[in-house]
Amino acid sequence: MKRQCKVFFAFYNFFVYNENGDHMKKKGFTLIELLGTLVVLSIVVVIAIPIVDNAIKQSRQKSYLAQLKGIESSARAWAADHTFEVPSSDGESKTLTLEELVQGGYAEKGIMDPKSGEAFVNITVKIEYQNHTLVYTVYDDGEAVEL
Repeated sequence: MKRQCKVFFAFYNFFVYNENGDHMKKKGFTLIELLGTLVVLSIVVVIAIPIVDNAIKQSRQKSYLAQLKGIESSARAWAADHTFEVPSSDGESKTLTLEELVQGGYAEKGIMDPKSGEAFVNITVKIEYQNHTLVYTVYDDGEAVEL
């Protein structure tokens, strides 16, 4: 242990005192200190980027589902106003396009898809009569979306 302390103080004295034995005043950072800081910051960035990217993707997915729920609500409002056009027996269905909902004033024009950043194009809502209730299913490009 004594030998380790002597080695430590030898290094300490080498870096703190100059050749004349005078106490050196540091006026900046050494290259090692700067490189160490860069390494630590690089590690933080490498860890943070995937976390932030994942959070952005989850936010876009939530926003996408919220947009589709809004479109489903528009179809429900349409059904409330058009009771004679809504299916009334098991097995019957009615399909509405987003364009029809926009033309009827039930949805806004140019609803944006948060995933692509472009307006929704192939959105349809299928209204089916099943077991004495109306079931609304939203389709994006022909695929049913679970809301």
